[in-house]
Amino acid sequence: MRRKLAVKDAYIAKLEKMLGIVRRGGSDGKIDPKPLGESTPSSKVLFKAKSSEENQKRQGGAKPGHPGHGRKTVAKEDADQARDLPCPDECPDCGGKILGLGVSSRTLRDCAPPRYVTIRLDAHEGWCPHCMKKVSPPRPDDVLPHSATTVRCDAQTLADHYLHHMTVGTISRRSGLNRSTIHGKEHDLAEILAPCAGRILDDWRRASVKAADETTWPCNGVPGYVYGFFSEDCALYRYRGTRSSSVAAEVFKGSTGTTTTDRFAGYDNTVPGKHQWCFEHIKRNFLELLNREPENREYLKYIPPLVDLLRQAMKLRSLGLPPEEHVREGERIKKAILGIAATRVKDGALQAKFDIFLEHPNKLWHWTEDPDIPAENNWAERCIRNTVIFRKTGFGSQGEAAMADREVLQSVMETLRLRHEDPVGVLADALKAYRPKFRRGMTPDERRTAKEEAAKKVADVLFPRKEHTKPKRE
Repeated sequence: MRRKLAVKDAYIAKLEKMLGIVRRGGSDGKIDPKPLGESTPSSKVLFKAKSSEENQKRQGGAKPGHPGHGRKTVAKEDADQARDLPCPDECPDCGGKILGLGVSSRTLRDCAPPRYVTIRLDAHEGWCPHCMKKVSPPRPDDVLPHSATTVRCDAQTLADHYLHHMTVGTISRRSGLNRSTIHGKEHDLAEILAPCAGRILDDWRRASVKAADETTWPCNGVPGYVYGFFSEDCALYRYRGTRSSSVAAEVFKGSTGTTTTDRFAGYDNTVPGKHQWCFEHIKRNFLELLNREPENREYLKYIPPLVDLLRQAMKLRSLGLPPEEHVREGERIKKAILGIAATRVKDGALQAKFDIFLEHPNKLWHWTEDPDIPAENNWAERCIRNTVIFRKTGFGSQGEAAMADREVLQSVMETLRLRHEDPVGVLADALKAYRPKFRRGMTPDERRTAKEEAAKKVADVLFPRKEHTKPKRE
């Protein structure tokens, strides 16, 4: 009997390991609902308790009594359509005659279903008797070489895939294009837009304040990673099969300014400028200790006030204080945090967390010097969240080439969204500049050079080289 129970326990332990289940206090302890601690995403929480009454009362939206922002009536000439609803001649209740009172107007919104138009293109050709060759009309500006779609359709496809996170299957059903056509078109566009990714990298390196984060991304079922590098007007991605620091080192080469990251070791020796660690991750580390031992006296004495100071540090930028007052308030919070961290405690885990503030002063206090530098990495977390969501519906990439194409196209589309209100229209207009100069008898190398020169013209339209200036704080 004991042998059978031991076999069952071993099998249960194996299944729990496969499911990522962690037990508190060893194999005989209770199952930890948050196997990754305070960093556990909501989808990985095993048991979700009912929200507290306090959280249920915290509803979204503006506070009661705020100025209203109701629907505004538009002028008749400004509306796309105008409908008149005539008043009935007789009362529907008594049948009496109706007297006119005037007109009351309201504004409605309607959405036309997306519709792809099929175009028949008839090219009238001729024959030159002097050159003894066939003469064809020039290619339309809104069609790429050998393309079955217009540049507007190409730009909309990229926006649906990389900005609205539609799968290729969904885009195929909406547009009527075959999946293979969409994949092939994205591969061609990635080749055309490759120089744009280099321009984005240059702009990101010159940004005064930037952030970086990383998450997993599978390729053909094999776990890989995606790095995201963000600034006020740049979004740069690197899809790789490794989480090695060499990926970050490649991007950070020649970088200036201040970079905010989490405490991932891959950034430690790669950031050439100022390096700011995220206080939100540090706060989670302290809360994990308190949740693990809620009765520990040292935890109860030091962790709550320290967590409150970390929250104050992260909210300081949102107060909109003048630079001088921001620096004074930042120094006050810094002094209070260091006062708690300098305390010698008996608990080894708590002392190790305190040592973070004492051993890494060059990675913790840049936010006190400049209101534009955040004390958290929320910007990068929010930017890369869309990739995390698409990973759940798109299931990653299906090859190294597809991953390389996504790296270019996602960087270009998200950067255009940060810089323009209509990224689809801007990209469609820029693609019209792609006109490689082919001629008969060209070698493959000459054709490749012609394509590269034409692609640079597209990059000049989308991302002209400019001198970077520090963004003004509103």
